[in-house]
Amino acid sequence: VKPPLVTKVEITQAHEGEQDFLRRLMLQEQGRAPYTSEIRKKGTKHTGITLSAAELSAEPVEAELSKQIQLILEALNRKIAKTYKNNTALLVMFSDVIASHAPNASERIQDSVISEWQKQSTFEILYLVGSSQKIFICSPFSSL
Repeated sequence: VKPPLVTKVEITQAHEGEQDFLRRLMLQEQGRAPYTSEIRKKGTKHTGITLSAAELSAEPVEAELSKQIQLILEALNRKIAKTYKNNTALLVMFSDVIASHAPNASERIQDSVISEWQKQSTFEILYLVGSSQKIFICSPFSSL
């Protein structure tokens, strides 16, 4: 199957918003940051921000996979709500560092996300790209 001519690629991230920002800030300032625990923020830019981690905990890979699927769907729905030109592809980047270790992770993401995309999207192609390059899904054409 020959893919349609794509004239534009819209790129977005599936992320946790402020928590992801605070995690990166804590890593930059303190040299370490937990991957799954909540980051607590005190203060403001003006008064000075102090960051601390909530009690350290680990999440099962299944929980992380479910969380990433939910974040991908939220990112997808944000983009679907807007109008784009014909022949536009959508690339959604997400964290697959932990989620990729769940059994059949690619297939489960594809089953959960692609059906939603096909129901409501006007994007010609959907790319789901894991940030650690372990998961790459291209729909409607293939999954790697």
